[in-house]
Amino acid sequence: MTLMKVHTFTIKRLGTTQGASGGQIRSHTVANRGALPREVKGRAIIMKESERVEHGIRGDKTAWKLLTTKDPKIELNDQVVFNYNGTQPHTLKVLSPSKARSHDSRFYRTFCEEDTSES
Repeated sequence: MTLMKVHTFTIKRLGTTQGASGGQIRSHTVANRGALPREVKGRAIIMKESERVEHGIRGDKTAWKLLTTKDPKIELNDQVVFNYNGTQPHTLKVLSPSKARSHDSRFYRTFCEEDTSES
C-alpha cells in the first residue's frame, strides 16, 4: 500500500558489550537486530490524548503511533529513529511492541515515546 510509505523507520536493538576495563557498555545498534528488519517504511502519527493515557504517557514527551504494512518485529528494548518532516531525527523508546490490529489486519501498530536518554 503506497499511501502508508511515508517515513523510513530505522530499528535498533539494545546490546551489551564489555569495555576495556571490564564494565558493560549498553547501546542500541542496527547490528544487534541480526536477520530481523533493520529499516521499514510506514507512517508516524502523533498519539491522541486518549492513547497517551492508555499507555501511561505523562509530561511533555511526544508520543507516536507507528503504522506499517509488514510486521517490523519491534520489541520493548528496541529503539526507533526516523525523520518526521525533514528536520532533525526523532529517537523513540518502544512502549508497546509491534502487533497486528486484528487477526486479519493490514496494518501493524507500535506505540512509542520520545527517548531523551543517551545511548
